[in-house]
Amino acid sequence: MNQDPRQSKVKRSLADQLRIAFPALILGTFSIAALVTILASDAEIIAPEPKAIAIWAEVIGATLGVLSCAIVMGVKPRTWQTLAIASCGSIVLAVVCWMVSWTIVSKLYKKTVFNTGNLEVRGKYIPILVAETKHYRGTHYNIWLESYSALLEVDESDYVAAFGRTERTRPIGFCVHVTVQTSGSASRVMAKHGMSLPAGSVERCPSIPKNSSV
Repeated sequence: MNQDPRQSKVKRSLADQLRIAFPALILGTFSIAALVTILASDAEIIAPEPKAIAIWAEVIGATLGVLSCAIVMGVKPRTWQTLAIASCGSIVLAVVCWMVSWTIVSKLYKKTVFNTGNLEVRGKYIPILVAETKHYRGTHYNIWLESYSALLEVDESDYVAAFGRTERTRPIGFCVHVTVQTSGSASRVMAKHGMSLPAGSVERCPSIPKNSSV
């Protein structure tokens, strides 16, 4: 691409400046939307999660990436700067919007499916698949469940009482006692901010005698 050195000194119109900044504007908008969605979350991941959520997220990310590339390339005169923003910026935009869209679409799905009159709410014991301690911005005591692809955080006292100070274990006979909402074939585990369970949630599974070993 032959570039006239004078092109770098061309004063761009406000419209062209907005076109160049389009990826950043969309990323900022999606970041705010993601933050609001995450902070407003009141339940963990749905099980099973519909495939349509992933498809919609991919479509939104790809569409915004292509749209961003087309808009930035519409800037005149075209320079290496606009070419770099159009290519690299659009790829980053597509990936970020895909991930954020997954969260937003999942939230909208929950709002639609679980705001019905046929909602069933009940307590349920769910076996713990893995328990582990993570050290980032403090210490977190996490568990993975057998029936739900969900990461939950439990109280330190629960974790230590059940698993000791081990960093990672696959416990036998331990469950979490949680509230589960069911609507049709979809269900979700209720947790504070989407992942935190109150103290006392980790217990022996009802079918396992209290005096049995782990």
